Amino acid sequence: MTALLVGFGGQHSGSPSGQALDPAAKLGPLSAPATLNTGSDRAVQDSVSGSRGRAGAVQPLRVTAPTTTVVTHPTPTTTVTTVTRTIVKPATTTIVTTVTTVTVHPAAPVAAIITHATTPPPTTTTTTVRTTTTTTPTASSNAGVPDAPASLGAPTNLVLADNFDTGSLNTTLWSPSWYGNTEQQNQTTMSSANVSVDANGLELTDAANDTGGIVSSNPNDSQPGHTGFQIAPSPGKPVYVEYRATLPAAANGSVSNWPALWLVGQSPWPENGEIDVMEGLGGSEAYHIHFGDGSGSGADGPGGVVSSVPGTHTFGVMWTTTSVTFVYDGAVVGTENESLDSPMFIVMENSIGDYGGPTTLPATMTVRYVKVWQ
Repeated sequence: MTALLVGFGGQHSGSPSGQALDPAAKLGPLSAPATLNTGSDRAVQDSVSGSRGRAGAVQPLRVTAPTTTVVTHPTPTTTVTTVTRTIVKPATTTIVTTVTTVTVHPAAPVAAIITHATTPPPTTTTTTVRTTTTTTPTASSNAGVPDAPASLGAPTNLVLADNFDTGSLNTTLWSPSWYGNTEQQNQTTMSSANVSVDANGLELTDAANDTGGIVSSNPNDSQPGHTGFQIAPSPGKPVYVEYRATLPAAANGSVSNWPALWLVGQSPWPENGEIDVMEGLGGSEAYHIHFGDGSGSGADGPGGVVSSVPGTHTFGVMWTTTSVTFVYDGAVVGTENESLDSPMFIVMENSIGDYGGPTTLPATMTVRYVKVWQ
């Protein structure tokens, strides 16, 4: 196992350079029905002519002008009841009451005749209702905590998450190349044509023409429109990075080709460090760190081999200023006590090379998500 790990160093370096009505305004009830005469004016005259035997011919009527008031009401179809006129004869005064129903609409005031002058017209009160809309985030795999033992004390403040579920690559965050299209990385020519996002997630393919796929969040790669992302731990503020990925399988059941999920600092390499969270080496899943000035064994970096089981797994790393702890499928698989505190960016790739497992073409590594907490 030791002999296998020595030759891996630097393989991932690759950095070439309503309204309300006032109740007081309502009209009072009508008088008893017995006082009403709803017949025609002819009926009114007949009622008066009963005195002809004493007074002779019917005297002309004199009508007093009632009070006219404009009434408005804020609610359509409101019924207003009014008393209209008084008929006076010299010897006898007869009060004839006519009931008039008026439908009042708020758009236009209606003239109504009212005998009760003491009843104030209705008033309109306008009430403004303020509506507050609260948006509740939809639960998704962006939420939650790292897939790690609680005893590890991993941070839970999510600072970056990509579920690769929008149908296209977010090129503000990721560049689908290594400093540019058709660049060489880990013995493989990387092509943006081998990078896609579909219903399964981020697809990185080793194609039949021996080209591979890579995405990087390097903010210093000079790619147009790419701002990228990098991060570093500080005392009391560790970083936790987690990927969920499906590794390609070889015919013999091991991990095929050279898939990798890793972090790396800016040049010069390896002085600013490298953390290989998972790379398929010789058909197995392995982890490593790289550091130092490149002149000693530190550049090769310590690490370990975990298993040779392809398929879907979570691969995480707890990164502090004094140690790096690797977590596969929720279990700690190894810790390296080393101080790596330079900012690093995220890389995901699928390569073909001497250090990988059995070559299978075409073969795809699918990344379902990558998340970062601090």
